[in-house]
Formats: sequence, structure tokens, C-alpha cells
Amino acid sequence: MLSKKILTIQECQFSLPNDFEGTLGDALMLLAKHRLQSESNQKINIKDEECDCYTELIKDDDILCSIKYALCKLSEDGTKWYPL
Repeated sequence: MLSKKILTIQECQFSLPNDFEGTLGDALMLLAKHRLQSESNQKINIKDEECDCYTELIKDDDILCSIKYALCKLSEDGTKWYPL
């Protein structure tokens, strides 16, 4: 059954270590650890929703990740998704 809350990742570019040889799960764990550390250090830059994540990543040597996402909740009548 679908939850009343959902995470949507529209685009994500994450720079993996050069020696990375893991799986998708391993890459996602590295991404999650990086994101948690960035949030705790308040090193989150909010960009225009129309930005190209790949371009943002390669233009800025100080970032490892560029991501477009949404955290949403379902309306009471179950017809629309709204930001959390």
C-alpha cells in the first residue's frame, strides 16, 4: 500500500570516489551519508529548480552532489501531492 508521504528524486548527480566499486545500494548509502553531513553542517545550497544538476556539479569543485527532489504528502481526499 502506498504511504501518504513520498520522496521523489527528479535528478541527482553525485560524485563517487574514484576507487568506488560498489553497488547501487552502496552508492546510495554514500549519498545519504554525504547529505546528512551536509545538513548537519548547514552546507546546503538551494538552487533554481530549472538548474541542470550535472552542470552544477561540474562547475563547482566544492560540491559532491547536486539533487532535485521533493518530500510530499497526500491530500486528505487522496487526489493531490503537497510539499511537506
